[in-house]
Amino acid sequence: MTAQTYQVGKTYPFTAAQLVRSKVFNVRRLKNNQLSAKEQAAIEELAALILSQGLLQNLIGFVPAKKKGKIVLEIVAGGRRLTAIIWLIEQGKIPHDFVIPVLICTLQEATAISLAENSGREALPPADQFRAFQEMADAGISVEEIATSWGVDEITIKRRLKLANVAPRLFALYEDGDATLDQLMALALTEDHATQEQAWDALPHHQRTHHAIRNLITTQEISVANNKVAKFVGLDEYEKAGGEVRRDLFSVAGEGYLRDAAFLESVAVAKLERESASMINGKWAWVDYATTIDSTELRRFTRCETVTMSFSEVDQSIHAALLEEKAKLVQSQTDAENDGEESDLTEELLEKIEAELEAIDEKINALEEAYLEPEPEMASIAGVIVTIDHQGKIELHHGMVRPEDKKELQAGQDTASGSSGQPAKIKSVHSEKLIRQLTAHRTAALQVMLAERTPVALVVLAHKLALSVFKFGQTYIREGSAAQISLTHTWLKNESDEIASSSIALEKFGQVYMQWEDRLPTKPKDLFAWLLEQEQAVVLDLLAYCTAYSLNTVQSDETAHEPAMQIGKAVDLDMADWWKPTRTSYFSQVSKHHIISIVASEISAEVAKPLADMKKIPLAEAAEQSMRDTRWLPTILQIAA
Repeated sequence: MTAQTYQVGKTYPFTAAQLVRSKVFNVRRLKNNQLSAKEQAAIEELAALILSQGLLQNLIGFVPAKKKGKIVLEIVAGGRRLTAIIWLIEQGKIPHDFVIPVLICTLQEATAISLAENSGREALPPADQFRAFQEMADAGISVEEIATSWGVDEITIKRRLKLANVAPRLFALYEDGDATLDQLMALALTEDHATQEQAWDALPHHQRTHHAIRNLITTQEISVANNKVAKFVGLDEYEKAGGEVRRDLFSVAGEGYLRDAAFLESVAVAKLERESASMINGKWAWVDYATTIDSTELRRFTRCETVTMSFSEVDQSIHAALLEEKAKLVQSQTDAENDGEESDLTEELLEKIEAELEAIDEKINALEEAYLEPEPEMASIAGVIVTIDHQGKIELHHGMVRPEDKKELQAGQDTASGSSGQPAKIKSVHSEKLIRQLTAHRTAALQVMLAERTPVALVVLAHKLALSVFKFGQTYIREGSAAQISLTHTWLKNESDEIASSSIALEKFGQVYMQWEDRLPTKPKDLFAWLLEQEQAVVLDLLAYCTAYSLNTVQSDETAHEPAMQIGKAVDLDMADWWKPTRTSYFSQVSKHHIISIVASEISAEVAKPLADMKKIPLAEAAEQSMRDTRWLPTILQIAA
């Protein structure tokens, strides 16, 4: 019987000498053509089964285009059984002419049969599967046919074909476990093998992350996932405007790489103008649109006073309804926090509430910003800068005065006589509880610093007394003293358990208190005589401590606290020495959106991107780790230079 007489779909008897395990179409590969100890043990176990029960199932093979010696068929399904039979022959346990039934298949069917047969019986190594799909495609089988035969969608096949097309040297590293799937996916961003190898070789081993590889390959392109301007514009709008996009098969919907930065900028500015129109009234002298503006650039401008004019009747109703809805959601959050593990609200529901709060805040801020106006004296020079925040959303900076107009601003401030509107409300990203907690930390730090700066403490005291004498004088009788000066102490520990347990400033101030308590006489009647006996430096130090003891800068909103700023500057306060953002002190108390924005701004968009998929508690912990060494402070704790 010759090779030409074999009919596809029929089974014929063969001996082991006539068969070979296909190296081209068998999806399972032997590393260096050798079995591992584990694989050898499995073959021997299979051989024992064949010896005791016979060969219960036929093999599948095809007639090769070129005959090699005695070889008649290449086996594409049943390779492990063939290996077991050959082992039994070598061991002398079965004869050389042991009959092996083989079903004949076509060349096109070979890989698909092998793929399905092997995957169904034993976990198939991913590298073998990727290569098998590639061999099916090379044999002329369409992506649709491969997907149908394997029972997966076409995008999965396309992705795996991309992976199989990675440079052979790098694919071999993946196959041997020296490269990860994420790294392989990053390399597959380009089909050019030289570029893939260049990116791999350019990075030292410890820096060869999939993010770093991706950045090297796409260095001249803009990632929609990581670029705030691209996020703002969006893939659909960019393409509709005529922009070119290169999509990554391994990205989720809505992601890709934009190839024209200048074109993206023009599309973004047009969208900024269009979408911010309803948020800006016509009372501003100018409006500038900047897709990106950093804090250094903003500091070139001076911010003048703005006022919020009265809402229309319709907008007043909308505003009140939004505030009422927000209050209910905040109360739900507070109740859940107080109930702890006994709360009926799941973490998923709490995250939903947080998302709803973010959406409501955006609506409230947009409504309020539409009613912002400059002080009348500033109307001719004050403008608005429209930009994009780190999350790809519109951000407005009202009341900005250009550097060249600063002199006119100063003149306007000197002659300003008030306004009929209400002071502008500061856009808040913190709850009242967190604001009070943060400013309690600030107060504790100021107390320590002020107690150590006697000259500044004397200024603070003189300032307070002068205000009482010359402007807002109110006297209080204090028993045991002829001087009618009152002193009130704020118990900062009452603001939150967090400050009571974590404030190093509060602990240090308490230690100084005990040191004074040890030095002072035990009886009040002896204090005056004791003070007369002391050197002036001791009295001044005590005066400084008592002044610091009376200090209170705790507040409930995010408006600037001018006395805190003045004293902070005078004592060179840097709150980063006294407070750090941790899960407990900060991140667990603000929104996910705000956390991600901070990490993106202070660390990088790449570090921030994975945070979006995390639950709130792991997210807060991850943010704490990322921000550990940054000395970052929320605006309310920053002391302006």
